[in-house]
Amino acid sequence: MGARLVANAKLALVAVVALRLEPRPLLWSEHRVQWCLGVWLVANVLESQLLSSGAFEVFCGDRLLFSKLKTSRAPNAYELLSLIRRACVT
Repeated sequence: MGARLVANAKLALVAVVALRLEPRPLLWSEHRVQWCLGVWLVANVLESQLLSSGAFEVFCGDRLLFSKLKTSRAPNAYELLSLIRRACVT
């Protein structure tokens, strides 16, 4: 919910700045491109923070092979390849 709100606000603000829809000249009127890039960058950082859960899950079809949330650790490359080979490769 919060990430979607940030994304919509980001698009609206970039549109206002880029299309010069502001009712009176504001701070961003001379540096339009820089403001658009800055808004985009800050909003993307906020969105990623709101969406990050720390989850790392590996599925083969509907079958869960590994879950960082359940084990509280990340798999090493050998373990991950081994799980995939056993479950998905026939």
